[in-house]
Amino acid sequence: MKIVIVEDEVRIREGIEKLLSKRATEHQVVGMAENGKEGFALILQEKPELVIADIKMPLMDGIQMLAAVREAGITIKAIILSAYSEFAYAQQALKLGVSEYLLKPIVVDELMQAINSIETQLKGSKTQSILEVRQILPEILHSISHSSSDALETTQVGMLVGKARKIAEENFHDGITLNEIADILSVTPEHLGSQIHKELGITFGTMMKALRINKAKDLLLSTEMKLYEIAEMVGYQDPKYFAKIFQSDIGVMPLEFRKLHKMH
Repeated sequence: MKIVIVEDEVRIREGIEKLLSKRATEHQVVGMAENGKEGFALILQEKPELVIADIKMPLMDGIQMLAAVREAGITIKAIILSAYSEFAYAQQALKLGVSEYLLKPIVVDELMQAINSIETQLKGSKTQSILEVRQILPEILHSISHSSSDALETTQVGMLVGKARKIAEENFHDGITLNEIADILSVTPEHLGSQIHKELGITFGTMMKALRINKAKDLLLSTEMKLYEIAEMVGYQDPKYFAKIFQSDIGVMPLEFRKLHKMH
């Protein structure tokens, strides 16, 4: 346990340090200060688990120092040293969360008992924290596992649909079907169809129609091909049926579309 001693009386300050070096070798005094102002700076620097401090000190008393530590967001245990006439100060210290207060002159056994009590409190807090972590750890791992599984599933779905779309783009003019693409990808047509809908929000048939119409629009504007040639190029054997599908999707007949856009 890291300990800071803040006491304006040199004899008491050094006496406590010597006592701890002999009777509490498992603990470490990481610093000493002679007033509250120096003590506050030392606490900020060292972040001790325990502070042993006098109440009445120059520049900044023990109460002010502990209040400043609390405002700084640092959680510590504290043993306050107080004379009989300063009992009211001790009561204020207790309101600031001070763990123990001892009356001067210091009794060695009382000081050691107070330190041991605080050590027990700290160990209890650590044990409780470990237990709480152990309780919530399975939930965290479960959540991470599900998140990872969801992310992996999303990635796999995206890859599957991406491959299916690429195959469709390269072969839609030949009238390739969902079953044929599913066979190429070694999945069932039902699974592939559901994943396309999940990823793109449309059915396989709608995806194929969009590919054909987009290619038809491109051919209408970039070539002088006749309607039946374009229909055949995008996978429709019947030009009239192609024109009907095109009008339903775009709002105008194919040749009207060509005329309107070639005018601009």
